[in-house]
Amino acid sequence: MRANSFLYSLGRPIDTKKIKLADMKIIPHTNFLFGKFGKLGILIMPNGYIRTFSTDPETSIEELSGIAALKVQQIANALKTKLKLRIKPEEVALSKIVEELNLSSIQRILETRNKEIYEKFHLFLKLKFSVKELLGTFNEERVLAMVGLFLGRSIVKKAAPKSIDKLLTSVAKFFKKENLGFVKFEKISPTKFNATIEGCIYAGLPPVNEPYCELERTILRGAFEEFIKSPNIAVRETECWGLGQTHCKFEITITAL
Repeated sequence: MRANSFLYSLGRPIDTKKIKLADMKIIPHTNFLFGKFGKLGILIMPNGYIRTFSTDPETSIEELSGIAALKVQQIANALKTKLKLRIKPEEVALSKIVEELNLSSIQRILETRNKEIYEKFHLFLKLKFSVKELLGTFNEERVLAMVGLFLGRSIVKKAAPKSIDKLLTSVAKFFKKENLGFVKFEKISPTKFNATIEGCIYAGLPPVNEPYCELERTILRGAFEEFIKSPNIAVRETECWGLGQTHCKFEITITAL
């Protein structure tokens, strides 16, 4: 199983536009700092994460792990002076995750809310290891949909929003708290909304001619379903890093009340 990228945490959100680092520039119309060092790409995101990835489809990030670690350490040293931050790699026992992750254990996680196993799965998703490689193409969508719907419904059950505006606020707060990105909602009509996510967990990954964000899509769907107490919700991702954009955008439609 190969990783698409490695993720490092700065520990807090940062104002990337105020940071000046050698060989790194702000991507136009975004708040992302990007630099390319040979085959290695580095993205510094305003949500406080650094993503390292291979810009060469024939080279895995594991093969670049040495230079990636060196470059991240150099960035860390620079940011320590500028922002007084400490960068620590996210640690995860992959063998343990692989051992515990299968469809029955995912169902058990959601039914029993086993915090320890759930947190490992959550980190697994954040580090963008391919669920497809672990569980297969068919089960990939089932797992992401299962977890996304559960998380979306949990947002509403916990926050108990009394209005659509409070629902949107609760969802945006959840995404920010979980470092899933910064969500902005646009109300098109009483039954149609747009949601734009900046700095999502897939930010910086190369276009693959299809959306990445099944998890985010189903979180949105689960939240709206729980709020209106009906499954009559359609959520479609129209823009994504996987489609070549530098943000993700979803159309949310209440098909019937």
